[in-house]
Amino acid sequence: QRLTVLWRGWEAARQDPALGTSAWWVNHADPHMSVLLSADGPFAGAQDENLPGEPLPYKRPPAALFEPDRQPAGIYDDSEYPDRA
Repeated sequence: QRLTVLWRGWEAARQDPALGTSAWWVNHADPHMSVLLSADGPFAGAQDENLPGEPLPYKRPPAALFEPDRQPAGIYDDSEYPDRA
């Protein structure tokens, strides 16, 4: 239930542009995570056993499937995506 409460609290807090997320960290995240990650908490015996798997298959969609992106140039840095042109 703690994870559900954290998520629901975050969803409510992020709607408050003033202090919502700050209050969420102090009043929700810090206390709940302290319990969840404590030496006798539910994740005490957890180990990182995640191993990278095979890449997911990708098939480029047909060019006419989506409307052209008409955002003004310069909003995003596309240097991470050299195949976009």
